[in-house]
Amino acid sequence: MSVTLAVKRRLPAAIIAVALFSGSLLVGLRAADQTDQPTTSTTATIQTPNPQAEPAGATPLPQPSWPQLIGLALGSGFLGGIFGELWRALLEWLRRRSEAKTRAKDVVDRHLDPVLKSADELLGKLRSLAQEDFHDFRTLPRETKTDLHSFVDLGSVFYLFANFWARLEILRKDGLYVNLNQDPQGKQLTSFLYCLESKRVRVVDRAWQRAIGESLIVPDKEKRDCIPFRDFVERYLSDEEYRVWFKPLRTIMEQIGHTRHRQRLLLYGVIVHALYDTLDPKHMTTKGRPAYPNKLTRRTRKDLRFRVFKVYLPFVRDTHKYIIAEG
Repeated sequence: MSVTLAVKRRLPAAIIAVALFSGSLLVGLRAADQTDQPTTSTTATIQTPNPQAEPAGATPLPQPSWPQLIGLALGSGFLGGIFGELWRALLEWLRRRSEAKTRAKDVVDRHLDPVLKSADELLGKLRSLAQEDFHDFRTLPRETKTDLHSFVDLGSVFYLFANFWARLEILRKDGLYVNLNQDPQGKQLTSFLYCLESKRVRVVDRAWQRAIGESLIVPDKEKRDCIPFRDFVERYLSDEEYRVWFKPLRTIMEQIGHTRHRQRLLLYGVIVHALYDTLDPKHMTTKGRPAYPNKLTRRTRKDLRFRVFKVYLPFVRDTHKYIIAEG
């Protein structure tokens, strides 16, 4: 007997229903047996003792009728088949669920540390820039005049963003056929990814973010890793087509004098900070860092309080730490 997907999804309800049905059937058969028993007379009669008769007080066994025997046989076979299929379906469902949890945990265990370390480095850079109000990037040289010495500081910002996005891309590719929500940390990490890529949080559009991240990944399918910082700088300065992928990020940095662009970067950094505080609460992989000292505007704090931490990340604890930080 084939078991449909709907039955598999409703195994507890189906088992209860079959149990109630079988119980009703047994009650009905028992009631039918009782109706077939001869009624005892209330009038006392004198009987002659018979050596072959049943002992006194013994209840005669009821003789089931042919319809009862046929119904009991059919009912037992039907219920046995249903219970067998449901039991096999339940075991299969438990097996697949266990395998899904194991695969999700394996992916998270392999990729969580690189994601956390790249997030820690990115936040360290953003916090350092925030303390100086991004002073070093208020007047950037034109890209056509960029040389090695003038690009190293800006290149470090590009590289740290690209490295973080590359780690997310590696996680995404290796977990393409895995439901990370089956793992507790994977579920929280997925929520952070949705938040970081949401329209009002992301630094650049999602397609540009993925392209920038992919530009840093070493083309090795067996061992995915990122190119070193020096290789990135040399390629950026020598390859014009490569520089094109970082144009949206450079545009943000060129306009960092505007409050809107600074707050966008700071908002992104707060979520990155909450990410590694939540997924590494004891800071075994990352460093425990304080929040920005009085750098968020009232509007940014409002977005964090009522949209980010209330809608996307309701499981984050001590949100007050990120929203209101004293210098």
